Amino acid sequence: MKKVIFFFLLGAIKLQAQVAVNADGAMPDASAMLDIQSTEKGLLIPRMSADQRDQIPSPAKGLMVFVNDDASIWIFDGTDWVKSGMDNLGNHKAEQNIQTQGYWIGNDGDDEGIYIDEEGRVGINQNAPAYTLDVNGTVRHGKSLRFYSSNKSEGFEWVRFTEADNTNGDNLYIGCGGIAAIGGGESVITFKNDYYYGNGTESLFLLSDYKTDYPAVQILTAMQDGWDQHIDALIVTGKGDVGLHTTEPSGRLHIVHAYDAGLNNSSDKSDLLIGDPKGTHIEIDDNEVMALSDNETAGTLYVNADGGRVSFFDHETGHISINDGGYTYAITLPNDDTDNAGIAMAQAWSEYSDARIKSDIQDLTGGLDIVRRLRPKRYFQHNTRFAGSGENNNDKSTGIRILPGGKYSAGFIAQELYRIFPAAVHKPTDEKTELWGVNYTRLIPVLTAAIQEQQAQIEALRQEVEKLKAQLRAADKP
Repeated sequence: MKKVIFFFLLGAIKLQAQVAVNADGAMPDASAMLDIQSTEKGLLIPRMSADQRDQIPSPAKGLMVFVNDDASIWIFDGTDWVKSGMDNLGNHKAEQNIQTQGYWIGNDGDDEGIYIDEEGRVGINQNAPAYTLDVNGTVRHGKSLRFYSSNKSEGFEWVRFTEADNTNGDNLYIGCGGIAAIGGGESVITFKNDYYYGNGTESLFLLSDYKTDYPAVQILTAMQDGWDQHIDALIVTGKGDVGLHTTEPSGRLHIVHAYDAGLNNSSDKSDLLIGDPKGTHIEIDDNEVMALSDNETAGTLYVNADGGRVSFFDHETGHISINDGGYTYAITLPNDDTDNAGIAMAQAWSEYSDARIKSDIQDLTGGLDIVRRLRPKRYFQHNTRFAGSGENNNDKSTGIRILPGGKYSAGFIAQELYRIFPAAVHKPTDEKTELWGVNYTRLIPVLTAAIQEQQAQIEALRQEVEKLKAQLRAADKP
């Protein structure tokens, strides 16, 4: 009896150390407490439902069961039951967070896939994402892509891309109701604003942080294929100056062209066209057009029609026409094209002669003496103009260039009249840029005074004659 107990205890000690289950009596592997070997049978662990698994009291860490509900093996990790992982997940339903621990989520090739760092930033083909979503490469989206702000209004996108094939509609929305269509349609870029919310009513708002060195807006137009084959169509500097066909505008609006607007161009387009040619081009109300030499002094404003006609028309009071052929206007200043003779025509002329704006008023005397000293002349008047810089002048001292043509006329020589009656003469401040002139209207008071003085002499002579006649009649009486 003692021998039987001894061998029983000896077998129990051997079974507790390592166990081998096989058909050939082989010893268990040294690293295994239980070594099962078979080519015909497998290991069958406890099988149960998920509810039964969850009812196991105080499961040990590492306890393993087979759950019939999802036909999978579950292992207790000391806190929760964890489903045993498989290489081929198939249609997988995650029941807890997936932690990559610094590894990629991708295929089995060498290309990088998706990377999630410890801050939750996602990188696609990027192992050091700097943003919430950092994509290294080209991104292609489907027919619609939308971005919303955190405080967007209901029904309005912050940024939206619609179908790329849509050439008639809007492909890109920016802001609340604003539209920017880029390419694909009739316009390269179209900005539109159909909505007015809050203070934001601008259709296009461009801001530059630079005040001088960099343009706020610059638009180029291509001359031919290639980025470097272009010209500047429009530029707005950091100072707010606008330039058309120039990158360095020297004023608030600077338009540059080699020719006058609309003349000698290779096409029929003008540099600047305002309004319909059949309608009103520029209308200014309660203001004026002025050329300024500085902030306070008015300069010279030149209007050149290049052979055409310049007309000014007031809808209320009449018509002023310059270089026009009409004779029914309130004032017409045509030009004789054959001899450059200016002609002024009107129904009546009036000069200001209000006593309220005059002082030191005296009777004009000596009119007859002035008239006796006048020297009327007959002369040939040449067509002339002042020579520009660099041109050959006929008279270097005056800068006057004698042109072909002219005509005979009669009048006074301004320099001679100035010595007799300077009030009727315009003396130029610079003879190289101005001509002497005679205001023949100013001679009317002189002629009137001369006539009055002459009439007084005639009246005195008449009275003297009457007195002599009376004396003769008295002498003839017997």
